[in-house]
Order: sequence, then C-alpha cells, then structure tokens
Amino acid sequence: MSSITVMFFAYGLTSIVSMLVAVLIKSMTTMLSGMQQAKAPPPGPAAARSLPAAVTTTFGETDIAVIATAVYATMGSSVRIARIEERGRGVLWVARGRLGHHQPHVLTSRPPYKAT
Repeated sequence: MSSITVMFFAYGLTSIVSMLVAVLIKSMTTMLSGMQQAKAPPPGPAAARSLPAAVTTTFGETDIAVIATAVYATMGSSVRIARIEERGRGVLWVARGRLGHHQPHVLTSRPPYKAT
C-alpha cells in the first residue's frame, strides 16, 4: 500500500470512530436528561404551599451563632466568616475589597513604543 492510501484509510477510520463517539455521547446525555425530568415532581398547588411565608432580613445574635456553628461543622476551621449583615450595607467595604483585588492587575506605566 502506498502512504497516501494508508493516510486516507487512517483519516476515514478516525472520522468513523469520532462520529460513533459523538452518537454515543448524545444518546447518553439524552437518556440522562430524560431520567432527571422523570424524577422532578410535577408543578402544582403542593409546590406553591411549600414556599416560606416571610423572609426576615434582620439577624440576631443567636442567628449569627447558628450560622457560624453550621459553617464550622460543615467546612471545618479552614473557613472564616468575614461578615454577616443586612443587604445594602457595607458598600464602601465591598468597593475597597474590589479595589484591593484589582489593584495588582493595573499595568505600570511604560515608555511609549517607538518604531524603528
């Protein structure tokens, strides 16, 4: 066999195998998405009743202690809660944190490029 014949054979074999793999992946994703849809409960009045009646935005000392304990029990001592507060507060704190994060990304001034 000549090298061109071997090359075309390898190209054809590679394309056939890749098409078979694509069909296999498509069938697996279709099957798995069908299984997930079958497990989901149908929407109805029972789903509407399971929503909480009201959400409070104020935190008491016991709420903060419960959150801190749950985080520590779940994640261990490697995680530290930085701040728990109501929404809308700490805008300056957030801006300062973003500035501190983005500051290393600022390019230093360089002399202009001169084409020679």
